[in-house]
Amino acid sequence: WPSISGSSVSTVALKILVVDDNRDSAETLAPLLSMHRRDVRTAHEGASGVLEATAFRSDVVVLDLGLHDIDGYRACGQSS
Repeated sequence: WPSISGSSVSTVALKILVVDDNRDSAETLAPLLSMHRRDVRTAHEGASGVLEATAFRSDVVVLDLGLHDIDGYRACGQSS
């Protein structure tokens, strides 16, 4: 993304984790985010999302709150 002055572009990749049990949703969103030079990973269950968030050390998590194994609120609490 350009700086405010427009003279430089950030080379730091933002790390984003997409956690959604709807695979189509997660697999559609991930490439869209990657197009903007983001490092994106996906998980399809709350438990695997918690493990991935810890290992990946993501900057941002896009989290489905209605996950099947554990809800998104609990997954969020476990990963902090």
